[in-house]
Amino acid sequence: MPQAIVQTCIIHLLRNTFRLTSRKYWDEIKGDVKPIYTAVNATAARAAFDELAEKWGSATRQ
Repeated sequence: MPQAIVQTCIIHLLRNTFRLTSRKYWDEIKGDVKPIYTAVNATAARAAFDELAEKWGSATRQ
């Protein structure tokens, strides 16, 4: 299995995120996603992602 690193540009990251969420949560999610793509290193990005996943991952908001 290839060990490729996948890099998504910020615009595509946001578009894909918003495509999967209700419009009423876009502003809140935008604020929650920003620390991931502005992180100073991979460890900080992972920590921000884990926070996002804990907040949004298990909850079904409609």
